[in-house]
Amino acid sequence: MAFLKNSNHPNAGMIMAFPTCIYQSQYTEYVKYNPILLNRIYKMREQDTVSNNLSKIHYGVGWTSYHATDGNYTSDYNLDNLEIFKPLSEFIWNSVLEYVKFVGYSVNNLQTIRLGVVWANINSKYSYHEQHTHPNSYLSGVYYLKVPKNSGKINFIDPRNAMRSIELAPDQERTLTDPLVRNIEVDAQEGYLLLFPSWLGHEVQQNLSDDDRVSIAFNIIPDYVKIADRINNK
Repeated sequence: MAFLKNSNHPNAGMIMAFPTCIYQSQYTEYVKYNPILLNRIYKMREQDTVSNNLSKIHYGVGWTSYHATDGNYTSDYNLDNLEIFKPLSEFIWNSVLEYVKFVGYSVNNLQTIRLGVVWANINSKYSYHEQHTHPNSYLSGVYYLKVPKNSGKINFIDPRNAMRSIELAPDQERTLTDPLVRNIEVDAQEGYLLLFPSWLGHEVQQNLSDDDRVSIAFNIIPDYVKIADRINNK
């Protein structure tokens, strides 16, 4: 439990309740590794007519490989099945471990979870992603391969809907205290990974640059085979 002391009243302060943890880390080999994955993703877009057609319907000028997998974890379009993805997969799992330890979950959870579908996003000029969550998942994440200037930030939306029923007006002369803001904007940076609870609403701002913004997204989901084995072996 975090406690912020009041500098004017030493015995008074604020208990900072119910924070939401968003993990951020940089992959140290991103300068060498990102171009390799970028090349593979652009080739995937050239070859994948299914995702191209569906992306035009659902994302306008943007593109995602998510449609090609259609929930099929063995699909050739699931990036987790590609050999060149393995170094990034290892980095993701190390980040998941750090997240689990920081939050206070048991590390034994790592024995019953897995990477679900891992997909690529190419946000061309004027494309964006509307607010959404990732159902049926524990954690979700995004890794940034290419981030031109003015290509859009990722916004995380305050999940505490009850706060919107009635509240005091904010001070116009200063910003709200961090735990009370309604919308957190995080700069996308090449080589950085963001990991967050899958129930946390988020959206991607419109790309206003003349170049593509490219990212990889993924979910950490229950591994029901491992869960069943664990139950049967008790």
